[in-house]
Amino acid sequence: MANLKPRPAPAPRPKVRKKTGVTNSSYRTPLKSSDPLFGLPSTLTLKKKKFGLSLPWVWSMGTVVLILSIFAAGIGYAHYESTLLSFEVPPNPFQTSASRSALPAQVTIPSVKLEFNLYSAKIQGKNWNSPLQGAAYQITSARPTEAGNIIIYGFNKTENVAALKFVKVGDMITVKTSEGKDHPYLVRETKVISTSDTTVFESTDQEVLILFTNAGFLNTKRLVIKAAPIKKASL
Repeated sequence: MANLKPRPAPAPRPKVRKKTGVTNSSYRTPLKSSDPLFGLPSTLTLKKKKFGLSLPWVWSMGTVVLILSIFAAGIGYAHYESTLLSFEVPPNPFQTSASRSALPAQVTIPSVKLEFNLYSAKIQGKNWNSPLQGAAYQITSARPTEAGNIIIYGFNKTENVAALKFVKVGDMITVKTSEGKDHPYLVRETKVISTSDTTVFESTDQEVLILFTNAGFLNTKRLVIKAAPIKKASL
């Protein structure tokens, strides 16, 4: 039998790496289309994960921004509300008598079913301070039975003096003092004025009751009611 020599094994073929997915000529390694950054290097992917915004962090920042916005809005509205009863020009100092009578404490207007308590207040600059409920009595103005203007004012709100807009000439207003005594007045005039008109507060030697509230578009006007004591109902 003839000796059979084993056939030499064929030389191995060079392996060819198959290209899959999306490739980019600017990078030597193939990139997959499923990459989170759609073909960007994996190093950038790691940076995104490192510096990315987590959902709890976004919620926290959103909550902080919301709270600051509400706080700023509250401050802005408080400043706006403090000017609702102001005048562009502060009135001249009110004339008052040397001997003071009792402070006014309550106002009743039966014709419009309005009754509210009074709280003493002062003018600070151009702003007329007023309580959130009831109305204010300008502490430096006259008091019932005294010569001069008795100044009472409040916000045009239901809890304040919103019903003043229904008051008419001829209606009766009763002012009760801190001593419990009633002083009746008769409405002689109602008018709407601008915030630059302070002539309604001019000094007088007669006893005059003045009530006013904010009115008009964007509260740029003032509704003023003037009344005189029943015993001498003339201004």
